[in-house]
Amino acid sequence: MTKAKLKKDGFMTSFLEKWRALVTLVKMQLKEKMDLGYLRSRKKLIFKITWLLIEFAAITAIIAVIFHFVKLLGLFSLTHDVPVSVISLVFGIMLALSLITDTIGLMKSLYFSKDNTVLLTFPTTPSLVFFSKLATYYVYELRKSFMFTIPMFIAYGLVVRGYGSGDPKGLLFYPWLILMFVLISSIPVLLAALLSIPAMFVYLFLNRVKILQYLLYIALGGGAILLMWWLIGLIPEDINFIESWGNTYWEVQAFLNDYVAAFAPIYSFTELIVGRTVGLSNVIFHAGTLPSLLLLSGLGCGLLLLCFLCSKPLFYRMASTPFEFKKKDRIKPRKNRKTLPFFSAVKKEFVIGLRSNAFIKLGGVLIVIMPMAIYLLNKIYSAMDTRFIGTQMTVCFNIIIILLIMLMTNIDIASVYSRDGSSSYLNKIQPTPYATLLISKLIFPMIIALVGLIFTVNVFAIEAGFGKTDAVLIGIMIYGVYVAHLFSGAESDIMNPQYEQYATFNEQTNNPNETGAGIGAILLSAIVFAITFFLSSRNDAGVWLKLAIVAVVFAILKVFTYLSKIKAFYKEKQS
Repeated sequence: MTKAKLKKDGFMTSFLEKWRALVTLVKMQLKEKMDLGYLRSRKKLIFKITWLLIEFAAITAIIAVIFHFVKLLGLFSLTHDVPVSVISLVFGIMLALSLITDTIGLMKSLYFSKDNTVLLTFPTTPSLVFFSKLATYYVYELRKSFMFTIPMFIAYGLVVRGYGSGDPKGLLFYPWLILMFVLISSIPVLLAALLSIPAMFVYLFLNRVKILQYLLYIALGGGAILLMWWLIGLIPEDINFIESWGNTYWEVQAFLNDYVAAFAPIYSFTELIVGRTVGLSNVIFHAGTLPSLLLLSGLGCGLLLLCFLCSKPLFYRMASTPFEFKKKDRIKPRKNRKTLPFFSAVKKEFVIGLRSNAFIKLGGVLIVIMPMAIYLLNKIYSAMDTRFIGTQMTVCFNIIIILLIMLMTNIDIASVYSRDGSSSYLNKIQPTPYATLLISKLIFPMIIALVGLIFTVNVFAIEAGFGKTDAVLIGIMIYGVYVAHLFSGAESDIMNPQYEQYATFNEQTNNPNETGAGIGAILLSAIVFAITFFLSSRNDAGVWLKLAIVAVVFAILKVFTYLSKIKAFYKEKQS
């Protein structure tokens, strides 16, 4: 054998070994984050493939129906067409979302994942470990494309372009589409690998300066809230699409033209996929196909080279740094302050709620989402012309929406004591009355609910034109029902604890107390809706005062029965 032949065989052998090692590394990381157990069974594999095909076909059919009605109504074109700029806009949004998620994921996977030190000990090279990380996210990207983006383009090709319905050459669009997404799916991954470098430095800086981290979270959250309020405020008081469609149509056209001018590369990539209209016919391959394909290939190769030169050395440095030499934050000792048992228990629950993000999630629902939902609901109602009964129904609908949101948050209260699991006995051995420890778990949910209700009732009163007195009485009524339902859920957890379920895992899906709390929330909201509508439709004087008094009495009775059940049953149930 010649030296050239031996050299070629050696190169092929080395390449195949590295390829097998890369595939093995990717499989290991995919198994860690995805359930691949169906690969071991032919029946499970066939079922999985069949289900994916059904899901793929269903998504394609739904999008095809949407495109059909858009064409029929002529929303984007006077010729009843769907311009390429429309699907390019959706495609651009999907790429942007993928870029954001891939950047965050790759930042954590490349520079902060604990399995990097383990992967580097395998009989392979750091380069293969690095590229296995990219390949793993590339597989994720292909999977996401298969579940939405590719069905969208197939529906566009079928309904709008008519590929395959007449000219057999149109059938080339579908294998061409798959080939294009094999190439395009690598772009957000490679670009995210580069953006993960500055993202990593920003992440480290924010972790060192906690104040800036909190300020950034507040700024982002506040900006998102203000944006949503602004968008809801754009809803006109008189919704009449027929009269305003003339101006709206040309505003949409101007927006699409501005998008094409600002994001020309994405538009050219979209034309590379779906083709271009030449004369009266749609063609897949046109004069811009080859330049766009070369641009896409060059962009992918350039990004891959930059990743190898910039991201890989930093990845190896971060992964190979021993944890013993990493800087550790010094915890300053604090003097233990003596407080009353009740306040000490409340403080403990506050710290636990913050660390577990439970209070942040609850505040997001009750202080942000609930007022925003009521604002949106009343903006829609304000565009309607209603009579007396219709006005009373809108008021009652506001009340039932607020109640449903607030009472549904009490589902977690129905397992608030069971979540202590095997440590629940601590409530029994502490030298403190049982009620002190048990009620402390309910204080902050009630405070957060009160703050959210104040914001929501203010929004409701302003948008619905309610007086201050009636708004306060409605708020008292809703809060009374909320408190009664909250103590009812806590009481059910005392009477029927599920400590064994939570002894190992903190989350369960078959807790009967939570199921009962959810059903109770729906029934209680429906009952309050029926009573308020019946009394308000009769134009009964002082209806809100009467309902507020009834709700307060109802809440007091539930608190009394809760305390009575603690005294009578808690000790026995704990034993």
